[in-house]
Amino acid sequence: MQGERPQASQNKSIGQFTLDGIAPAPRGVPQIEVSFYIDANGILKMSAKDQATGKEQNITITASSGLEESEIDSMIKDAEEHAEEDEKHQKSVEIKNRADNLIYTSEKLEKENSDKISEELKAELNSNIEKLKNDLNSGDLIRLMNPLTF
Repeated sequence: MQGERPQASQNKSIGQFTLDGIAPAPRGVPQIEVSFYIDANGILKMSAKDQATGKEQNITITASSGLEESEIDSMIKDAEEHAEEDEKHQKSVEIKNRADNLIYTSEKLEKENSDKISEELKAELNSNIEKLKNDLNSGDLIRLMNPLTF
């Protein structure tokens, strides 16, 4: 992506590729090595490699896809004009990601330690997980900011 905005959809795409063949696995299990290199001529080389399968994908993007000076100035001005909105969006994404990670971690820990947790505690944990999922799905950011206060 080329541009000044934090959200990828608000910038210009300069290329894309897909790393196929990653086996389905739980979150955090696939290990993907990503490398970026920009040479003196402004040519960007990127590669991504699945450590488990050895499958690799590369892309080279030349400077010919660059922007005119006026386009760059316009992007900078646009980013400045939307800085507050972009910051709010970024915070919203961070809150949702934290909630999603809390749900995932809680479910994983409950599953892995099911035999060590009382039925009462499991019921309370699962109830709180469901409330958090509902808040996440509804987009209730106020409740998501403090997910264990119901």
